[in-house]
Amino acid sequence: GVDLVIPAGALPASVPISLTSTKLDAPDGYTPASPVYQLGPEGLTFLVPVQIRISLVGQVDQPTVFWSKLGADG
Repeated sequence: GVDLVIPAGALPASVPISLTSTKLDAPDGYTPASPVYQLGPEGLTFLVPVQIRISLVGQVDQPTVFWSKLGADG
């Protein structure tokens, strides 16, 4: 249910990348419509925009994406 699309020129060198499903919960007050994913390695910075496509489960009227860094508030 997840695709990570990295265009040419997004990274200055070859980097092994991981995208894993975690056991983390959605923020308080939200019902998850997909698993919570973690992108690695920590601190990875892309030089141009990338796309992450996530399949949603059930009827989702207004999906919300939460993006955070480890050790920082979302």
